[in-house]
Amino acid sequence: MPTSTGNNPLDIALTGQLLLARPLHESRHGPFLELVELIRNADVAVAGFEGVMAGEGWPSPKATLHVAPESVAETLSWMGFRLVALAGNHAFDLGPKGIVHTIQVLSDHGLVTSGTGKDPEASRRAAFFHTTAGSSIALLSRQLGPSAPTEQAVAAIALDNLPDRLTSRPGVAHIGVERTVSARPEIFAALAGLLDESGHFRRRNERIAMGAESVTPNILDAWGTPVVAGTSNRELWHVDPTGLDDLLSRVSNANEEGGSAIVHFHNHFWASDPSVVPSWFTEMATAVATAGAPIVMGHGYPGLQALELKQGHLVAHGLGSLAFHTRRPKNYNHLRYWESVVVLARLSSERRCEKVELVPIVHGHHPCRTRRETDLGEPELADFEVGRAILERLGVRCGPFDSRIVVRRTRDRAVGELIEDASER
Repeated sequence: MPTSTGNNPLDIALTGQLLLARPLHESRHGPFLELVELIRNADVAVAGFEGVMAGEGWPSPKATLHVAPESVAETLSWMGFRLVALAGNHAFDLGPKGIVHTIQVLSDHGLVTSGTGKDPEASRRAAFFHTTAGSSIALLSRQLGPSAPTEQAVAAIALDNLPDRLTSRPGVAHIGVERTVSARPEIFAALAGLLDESGHFRRRNERIAMGAESVTPNILDAWGTPVVAGTSNRELWHVDPTGLDDLLSRVSNANEEGGSAIVHFHNHFWASDPSVVPSWFTEMATAVATAGAPIVMGHGYPGLQALELKQGHLVAHGLGSLAFHTRRPKNYNHLRYWESVVVLARLSSERRCEKVELVPIVHGHHPCRTRRETDLGEPELADFEVGRAILERLGVRCGPFDSRIVVRRTRDRAVGELIEDASER
């Protein structure tokens, strides 16, 4: 494995997640092909794949399954992607066999994956891509929730009453995120009365006596949600330190092995205002960047969230989607799911982001797309006016992170440059 990142800067393309119900590589639509060329021109292109490949496994009991034909893997390779993050809430849609099959199909098309695996170690380890110039990129992908605890990879075990060792179960790399609700004293007392009168306390005490649940002093279990007494009514979020420490250690190890680490999070625990980045996510992303990851990228929320550039580290809190083949587009219209950006980050040999450009794209049911209902669902580069509006909205969200976007016009397209605004500190 290389011991250096090379002497030349590395151009990395980062995009929103890919939710694909059908392949796109047979398209000859000009604005889409321009976007593909942009991605291909990068030294390394990274995306998150939202779903699982058909062919193996059984459907999970979910309201929505994101199952793609195997030909979608050819689309990803054809578009120029090389590193694919798989940890997400739909990676387990076809169970353990679906996990293994998806990894194999993508590998057969030359794609390097992270975030799922045949056992816990395989799902958590960094995936390396080595460029022809001798540079190395390490991708680490994690799912934050929901549903992930039951979908994690499980290690092999041996039981005294069984003749054979139980093999490991494939699954998703997960970092636990838990919510506790703080309630004012009068609300806390009223809730305690409700739990008592409804029989919830008695039933839970019986489970505690059997050893099925543990005692949690000064905490109400309100049908699965922990509630504590406090001075205000609010949510308190807690990131599992064991899972986070494991990730930080792997980021450090990837750097020691010569790779610049890109960390990908898939997260559905949004703030009450989903355009605002939760403080717990910001703190976690900062810890990952401090551990040595020059790029942290997030997916899950269908719309765009803030980007931050700080001391050579890029945090893209939520890049939305590059393609979003949903059967229920009207459910997401209020989130402006149809717009995103391609991030072009130039990484120095010292593992610092020297320059970050943002190229706006549109997809899905955006009213200004050049193709409508009869198309193949391709994304495309936004024209100047639409692109400028996207960047201006995004710039407002970047402001609280002491970052701003400078917009210029390039060949009838709007291109933004993310600037660290140190004067605001």
